[in-house]
Amino acid sequence: MKQGVVISTWSGGKDQFECLSNSLNIPTKYGLLVVINDGDNADWISHDFNGTTGAYKIPYDGFELGALKTALEITDWDEFILLQDTFEILDNDIFDIFFNNYPNQSVFYGPKKEMFLAKYRREVLEKIKIPTTPTKIESIIQEVEFVKVYEGVEPFVIFNTRFTDGGASNGKEYRWGRENLVLMDRYLIKRKGTWDLPRQMPQEYQDYINGKYSS
Repeated sequence: MKQGVVISTWSGGKDQFECLSNSLNIPTKYGLLVVINDGDNADWISHDFNGTTGAYKIPYDGFELGALKTALEITDWDEFILLQDTFEILDNDIFDIFFNNYPNQSVFYGPKKEMFLAKYRREVLEKIKIPTTPTKIESIIQEVEFVKVYEGVEPFVIFNTRFTDGGASNGKEYRWGRENLVLMDRYLIKRKGTWDLPRQMPQEYQDYINGKYSS
């Protein structure tokens, strides 16, 4: 079984990425692929993926699903854990837990299946179409729509039923030029810049939640 961790970042994500990278035990026992969206404008990191570890620049901004699609295309890994660059790992054992405790299963970290934070399986991904997400709005919409399609092939197991925006231990933190909602458990921290979607998102998202959206 070939397994790897995929980090989705972008040309303007240097500070967020370094926070995450510094929290990882490197070298890891698993593959590590950093996908840099809009990579031609990311002069702070080198394009050096060797098939097992390193960074891979893509010229367009495909957000998280662009990173997942890239991992599917350029690796031979059977399983992928996908991380946004705004995570920080508190206990690296979480990777062993996802990969070793859930054999031949897809696993989502939280019960609402948000942030693309999951272990995906190649066997499932090759049976579905990974959509193109050229905008943040589209990426947020696909947090719901893509998961529905994936679960049409294989349901996700939920790892932490309490890891939600409404968790009792959540707080706010100003970092990276924005206010973040901070989600935290024993394994990781998520600093979430977009959490009040009806207030923070424009009309396209309002149309989506009102049932008027079409991809």
